[in-house]
Amino acid sequence: MSETAHKNSECYYVRALPETGYECWKEMRSLEEAKKYAIQNSVYGSCVADAEGNIIFAPHGRAAADLLYEAKCVCDYTRDQQFTYGHAPMNPAVNHDAKIASCDRLIGWMLYRLGFTDQPHVYGLCVSGPQFTNWCIEHHFTKIERIDDLRPADIVFTRESPNGNPLHIFLHAGKSDTEGLFYRYDGGKIERLRSTQPSCEAINDFMYAYRIPASAAPGLSFKYGGAPFSLLRKKKETTPEGIRYILPDGVQLDCKIEKFAKYGVTRWVNHWYNPGNGNSAQITELCDCDIITYFEPDPPVTRRNRQLTWEPETLQVFEAKAPHASDDDFNPVPTRIWAGDTRNITAGERAPFFDINRKEKGIIVAVGWTGVWNASFQRTEQECRIKTGIKNADFFIKPGEKFRTSSVTILEYNNGQIKGHNVWRRYIKEVLSPIGKGARPAECPFSAIFWGGVTSESLIDRWKGIIKAELPFDYCWIDAGWYEPLTAETADGQRLEWLTVGMWKVNQKYHPDGYQEVIEFLAQNNKKMLVW
Repeated sequence: MSETAHKNSECYYVRALPETGYECWKEMRSLEEAKKYAIQNSVYGSCVADAEGNIIFAPHGRAAADLLYEAKCVCDYTRDQQFTYGHAPMNPAVNHDAKIASCDRLIGWMLYRLGFTDQPHVYGLCVSGPQFTNWCIEHHFTKIERIDDLRPADIVFTRESPNGNPLHIFLHAGKSDTEGLFYRYDGGKIERLRSTQPSCEAINDFMYAYRIPASAAPGLSFKYGGAPFSLLRKKKETTPEGIRYILPDGVQLDCKIEKFAKYGVTRWVNHWYNPGNGNSAQITELCDCDIITYFEPDPPVTRRNRQLTWEPETLQVFEAKAPHASDDDFNPVPTRIWAGDTRNITAGERAPFFDINRKEKGIIVAVGWTGVWNASFQRTEQECRIKTGIKNADFFIKPGEKFRTSSVTILEYNNGQIKGHNVWRRYIKEVLSPIGKGARPAECPFSAIFWGGVTSESLIDRWKGIIKAELPFDYCWIDAGWYEPLTAETADGQRLEWLTVGMWKVNQKYHPDGYQEVIEFLAQNNKKMLVW
């Protein structure tokens, strides 16, 4: 894509066939022409994007288009690399150096590229037992029991074994113009692995199929040298930790994905690396999370000042009231948004936890960033676009630089808000919380918290009072304000300064010896110290 083409709001782009592993987008003169191309090439996952890289049309839906496109990429790769049919020593989605694949590993590879990374790294998913079927059930795929109900991108299981399990699997890519023949991506033998797919043939010995959910897959967006990330000519690879994008100038963007199917949770964080000799292009408008989740249309808008009673089925964004250091910080505050509305939130206004809900369906979103983040929720008739990231990001990457940006964790639920929140609590307790695990006690240490601008001398005096009163504190917890370059003399002055992002250096004005005297005093009294 040219540097100026994306600036023309009348431009449209279609996802074309991959070229030697690189994603390619083709410019079209009109929306009608772009839609026609996408329909004609729907078996390859073609879809239409606007000049900003937003997908505005996909013949069979966005999820189906993405899976069909990944199928084409994987099958072109096995053909070009002359893969052999058999049981690979490693899941080829994770490591395909052996150049061996089979029907089930091929489908697993396609799904891995979509973000379904919680697969066995050794061998991969197996169709000949209940493993692949159970994996689909665990991930809330929809079971299809009739051939007539198949849609493009459904995963088809065939050839029932004596013990009732399927023996073969392939990806359905749609009906052909010939009655009884269907397109498919299939890795069932060496001839298929080395052929140009999809093939067109009948479906025999059908057992059932599974359809991927139209759920939010890991996604991000940004401008790279002014061009939308989604329209860049980039290469996509799989790694043991997730997905790697190689940008046009060689910069590597690793999306490290963790999935917890037991809870329906997906977490990802983006890592950046410039292996080249020159600076990267400028990165702006960064959203580490840019996803779409689907909701039923809302009832017609009536009077917005009566929304809580007149529109009980309208989509709502529940926000935590925090951060105000008050007892009701985590009280949910609902905001209703109608089609065409956008709700924008930034750090300091709310805590970085959100629940986008309509009736029984919802998605919990948590942003992982200790700096200034932002979030937006844009409602359309049947969708909600969720974007989170680092506010006002505008940077480039120097040669050899490596760093990460914000993370995001999502949990989608379909059985009511209370049950969804309880699953979220179990995930926090059982997966994230270190309390009661390993060397950590089951109870948190009892901490006395002090503002970082309290001088070392004053801090020691206060702790002398705590110790004299025999208050059972274990830790001295230093809050924000302990770092350079704060200079205010009073609490009111420090309150105005503390939002300034400081340096990892103890403030010499308040703590001339870098807290050393405080640490020694606490140690003498069997107390410990930590800083925010």
